[in-house]
Amino acid sequence: MKDVSILKNRLINEQCRILIIQTAFIGDVILMTSLIRAVRNHFPKSIITALTLPGSAPIIQNQVDSVIKFDKHDKQNRRKNWDETLRRVKDSQFDLALIPHRSFRSGLLASKAGIPTRIGFSRGSGSIFHTIKVKYPKNLYEGERNLRLLDPLSIIECSGLPHLVPSESDNQTVSDIHMKLSLNAGKYAVIAPGSIWFTKRWPADYYAELVTTFQEKANLNTLVVGGKEDQLLGNDVQINKEFNLSGKLSLMESAALIRDSAFLIAGDSAPSHLATAMGSRQIIIFGSTSPKFGFAPDTENAKIIEAKNLWCRPCTNHGRRQCPLWTKFRCMREITPNDIFRHVEAWI
Repeated sequence: MKDVSILKNRLINEQCRILIIQTAFIGDVILMTSLIRAVRNHFPKSIITALTLPGSAPIIQNQVDSVIKFDKHDKQNRRKNWDETLRRVKDSQFDLALIPHRSFRSGLLASKAGIPTRIGFSRGSGSIFHTIKVKYPKNLYEGERNLRLLDPLSIIECSGLPHLVPSESDNQTVSDIHMKLSLNAGKYAVIAPGSIWFTKRWPADYYAELVTTFQEKANLNTLVVGGKEDQLLGNDVQINKEFNLSGKLSLMESAALIRDSAFLIAGDSAPSHLATAMGSRQIIIFGSTSPKFGFAPDTENAKIIEAKNLWCRPCTNHGRRQCPLWTKFRCMREITPNDIFRHVEAWI
């Protein structure tokens, strides 16, 4: 503990180099921003670098001093990317690594780079490489959970909610969309029907019915957001193709759009974390996963919708490619469009 005390004093009084590693999903990187903010607030002299996937870098690049991009999914250049990333981390001579990502690879990278103090959770295959292991609190919100990595160094007085700051360019893009589609801020809904996991997607026909209900009962237009892979799904749920913005916006532009909407409707996926980071009202629909895993915010702006008392859920902590009960998919299909409309009616 003497070494920790010395490091803590150095972090407060000197310009130390801190590396934060998170190469999981985009949502995990969004939820890591509470940790970045806490490090910045408590150790303002430190130089903060984030190591993440190339697609996640824009989310945090304006919150850290530098970003190291590691493309672990590029199978053809996997060894080359690993060697280059390891060299960059070694050359940076970091004093401390904070590792919310619990993977073997993340822990190994920090260890092989020779970072002297490596703080991560005691749970996960990467824990064998940590010099300080923090107990993993299972039922805590992920943003709060990540802050626990600072417990050995400081008393943390910081919100665990994520925080994003869209640029002027992001805001201008949203203003241009408002003008092009004749929309006013706060007078339209946003839905994000996609997910890489089938069991995290509320059915497309339910989304389509809800979009029609919004238009007919409330004269409310609905915009669709998502990645390029969600464009066909977006066309299925929104007849007006101009309102399907899937694949047309960056993550930060999507965040700005959600901020200016009346509310978001999404599953347990990255857009819901964007809404949390922007302080927006939202409905989060949980299917095969559960809020108790720590990925749903406990805020007045978030309403959690889930099918109660189903013996089969949660059936996974990530998601599945298909329902294991031969297409019954009760956890999602038992939540009807009318159920969702009742929950958002007061927001319209």
